[in-house]
Amino acid sequence: MFYALKGKEQLDKVVNDFVSQFGCTAELGMDFNYCYETERLQYSLLMSAVADETFMKFICENHPEAARITDNVFIWSLLHEIGHHETWRLWSDTEQAEFDETKELIEALTVCCEDEEEYAKYCTAYYYILDECVATAWAADYIYFHEKELREFWEKWTEELWTFCVVNDFDEGLKAF
Repeated sequence: MFYALKGKEQLDKVVNDFVSQFGCTAELGMDFNYCYETERLQYSLLMSAVADETFMKFICENHPEAARITDNVFIWSLLHEIGHHETWRLWSDTEQAEFDETKELIEALTVCCEDEEEYAKYCTAYYYILDECVATAWAADYIYFHEKELREFWEKWTEELWTFCVVNDFDEGLKAF
């Protein structure tokens, strides 16, 4: 699906230029996630209003100083995935398996949600899983201490995203960002 989009490689290059400092790689995907086995993260241009709003509420409540620096859900999501890369070695295989099992259960329950409020509750529960909390805390620390680097990345990212939206005729593309 994404391979037919013009400019995908340029978006990946901007993100990879940023994430390479952490020893991982990235590619455009359907959602934000991190794969421990390949040390590769996916980033997304797709938005989920409820999940994004719930994530930012979690961040504002738990990391208000960093949230004042940026309230950009793309930045937070990308750094959160890098946070997984930077912190996954803290957990034993058993602990990671327990985290993954809990996440799978929550994700299965979200499919059955009847309304946005119920979905938001499951999202919040997901964000409070220990490895998720630690990845978000890592992101908050990075934001707090690396504001200049983030501004430089954001400038490069939005320039390339603008080009991507234009060449793919996404009239509404940058409104989300």
